Amino acid sequence: MKKMLSKKAESAFTLLESLIVLGVVATCLIIGYLKVNYDNEQSELRFWQELDVTWRQAQTSVRDTKIVFDFRFTNNYVDIYRETKKVKRLNYPNTLKFSGVMVHVPVSAEGHINPTTVSLFRANGSYYSIKWGFGWGVYRIEPEPKGLYRG
Repeated sequence: MKKMLSKKAESAFTLLESLIVLGVVATCLIIGYLKVNYDNEQSELRFWQELDVTWRQAQTSVRDTKIVFDFRFTNNYVDIYRETKKVKRLNYPNTLKFSGVMVHVPVSAEGHINPTTVSLFRANGSYYSIKWGFGWGVYRIEPEPKGLYRG
């Protein structure tokens, strides 16, 4: 009888060993979750930076050449047209979604923009509003994306 009991005890995991394994697995899951959140934040930041740089380049080009630009917001991306030729496509990161019909934000040859608002929805239920028409090509994003303008 004593042999059977000792054999069972040797072949099973102890409570301590099980807790250590669970701790290691939990730590790996937490690190993975934090990395995914960080990657999502970084892809959002890259999108906003790319949109900002592209907008500023379009403004400069319009000022210099008097050629019209058109930013077209669709469900999956922003297409940028110079006159009728598509020159760039910005894909939304996985955390942002545009909902609705296509919105055109044209920059006229004089650099004027009709007041326009575009909303991009986040996976957590919040959203960003991009508002144009505050003077010559000025826009504002509310709330301001974290890290977009470092001052």
